[in-house]
Amino acid sequence: MDIRARLALVFAVLAFALPVQAQDGNVAMAYFVTTDLANAVQLEEGMRDHVAWHAQQNDPWPGMVYQAMHGGVEYVWVSSNHTWADFDNPPVDTQADMADFADRAGSHVTSLDVRTWVTWADQSIPPAADAVVPIWQVIEWDFDNTAEGYQAVRAAFGKVRGALEQQGGPFRYTVNEVLGIDAAPQLFVAIAHQSMSEMDGGGPGALERLLAEAYGHADAVQIVRTFEKYLTPTASRFWVLRPDLSHMPGM
Repeated sequence: MDIRARLALVFAVLAFALPVQAQDGNVAMAYFVTTDLANAVQLEEGMRDHVAWHAQQNDPWPGMVYQAMHGGVEYVWVSSNHTWADFDNPPVDTQADMADFADRAGSHVTSLDVRTWVTWADQSIPPAADAVVPIWQVIEWDFDNTAEGYQAVRAAFGKVRGALEQQGGPFRYTVNEVLGIDAAPQLFVAIAHQSMSEMDGGGPGALERLLAEAYGHADAVQIVRTFEKYLTPTASRFWVLRPDLSHMPGM
């Protein structure tokens, strides 16, 4: 694929996708890169060389690379905790960055997409900004973002956060709105894990039980029904950190 042309097109589209609800420090940009098994080794070699290039540029922005575990060969490069103004003047020139990645790895890429998202800060209990998360469990939905649906879903996730804060414990997650103009409105929850062994979701009805303990059975049922009304599940997967492909200055 023509990786340079694809990158240029994606960035042009994203320029028209700025959200009114973005707040300081809650914007992320990610590159989703796929290949086939025959090209995976060569792609990773190119990505390592590109990471070394970022180090040579003294790039202060971390770029965490995760391998998406869903049966294909997909990598997700994420730069998070930004403001919109950050992207107006990045520490490494965007055109040079695009060109270096294309030169080193582009011939081994099957598809590439760039996505931005905004974390709903008041609905999330995130890890520390400098935390290194080994595994993200990512649950995705299409959602009804009409005025009614948008406010209802935000309020429901706020109730989930309140229930988890009452319960206490180390549970950390973010609720994220994916931005774009050519796809259905999307949300995803990213749950931070230190290992696969801690991924006990509590079984069927766990969310309703959590909410009932905090707010009572009737309110819990109403919150769950809000999710069922306005959210349509689309995918659930794991992102596993690849430190060897990541740029982690100061970490």
